[in-house]
Amino acid sequence: MLTITKFNQQLLREKKEMKNALSRIIRTEDGQGLVEYGLIITGIALAAIAAIWLLGPQIGQMFTDIGTQLAA
Repeated sequence: MLTITKFNQQLLREKKEMKNALSRIIRTEDGQGLVEYGLIITGIALAAIAAIWLLGPQIGQMFTDIGTQLAA
């Protein structure tokens, strides 16, 4: 049979276990690497889009000139 003292001790143990579990969850950094890689990929993608947008017309003209010279 559970007495009040044993019940209180059990509650304190469970409270401590819950606190430890929550602190472990807060301290884990498992997803940090994934977020960093995502930011790096996003930066590379934005740089590639900007380069294509800026250099696209010049590259297109270069291929047109090459095609014209090959056809001649």
